[in-house]
Amino acid sequence: MKLSPSALPLLLLINTATAAPVADLVTSALPGFPDHRDKFDVYSGFLNVTSPTLKEETGYDQLMIHYQFDTSMNDPTSDPVSIWHTGGPGGSSMYGLYGELGYFQISSSGLLANDDYSFNKVSNMLYLESPAGSFLTPTAEGMSSGFSYCMIDGKRQDVCNWNDMSQAAA
Repeated sequence: MKLSPSALPLLLLINTATAAPVADLVTSALPGFPDHRDKFDVYSGFLNVTSPTLKEETGYDQLMIHYQFDTSMNDPTSDPVSIWHTGGPGGSSMYGLYGELGYFQISSSGLLANDDYSFNKVSNMLYLESPAGSFLTPTAEGMSSGFSYCMIDGKRQDVCNWNDMSQAAA
């Protein structure tokens, strides 16, 4: 049975939303930002990507995806869970979190709290770094990590042959 790529976010969502590991709870204020701990919880960690055909599909035995899960400031037990997934190889979802719609914002004037417009005012937010190898997500031994895995061992990977038109058509 082959796992559909579109099913991956749903499976990760169910795993993270129902059982965010206590070990992944961020228990201190993030340096330079206003303290969030009295408003909502933040979980940050890594999810293992598993599939019976992972090795044949990717050439790697194990892949990991970084996530950050910010609980809702309203009612985390009944508010919906929204997934933020930035498209394109190497497109970091952390940019969406820290530059667009998250509580923690990095602006040209410095670090601040986005109290007025943060999406987690009304929804639990799950930010997924993918594909594996994007941004600073570690990967299996022998696979490049960093801002993208478009280049592995000096060879451009097929997954990186995309543009806005091909993505829109998909």
